[in-house]
Parts: sequence; C-alpha cells; structure tokens
Amino acid sequence: MKKPTWMLVSLWVLQGPAALAEDPELKACQRLKNSMDSYETKRRSGGSAAQMDRWKRARQEKKDEYDQRRCRQYRGQLK
Repeated sequence: MKKPTWMLVSLWVLQGPAALAEDPELKACQRLKNSMDSYETKRRSGGSAAQMDRWKRARQEKKDEYDQRRCRQYRGQLK
C-alpha cells in the first residue's frame, strides 16, 4: 500500500529541523550569532566609551570565530 505524498512530506518537514538542530556546528554557529547579537544590542542601548569599546572588541572576537568556523554556510538556518 502506497502512502500519500502529503504524509511523506509532512514527516520530512517534522524531522528536518530536528535533524539540523542536532548538528554541533550549527549549534556552535547559533551560539556565536546570539552572542554577536547580544553585544550589538548592548552597544545600541549605550554606555560609557570604555564599555562600548569592550563590547565592540568582544563582538569582533565572536565575529572572527564565526568566520573561522565558516558559519556563513548556515546563514539561512540561523535564527
């Protein structure tokens, strides 16, 4: 007996994101992106010049690691 196409597609849709979430590289890239976004938000909210410089350097370090890990390939999957 042949399963309906919609059933197979729905199974793939449900399992697809779960399989991607288990990828350790994807998880590492997501953590880096979250960290970069956090520093960017902090800088936008303001602070002393020294604090802003520390946040800028910290964000740049995360960006360098993001580039080193080649996280650009996961851009479409990052939240």
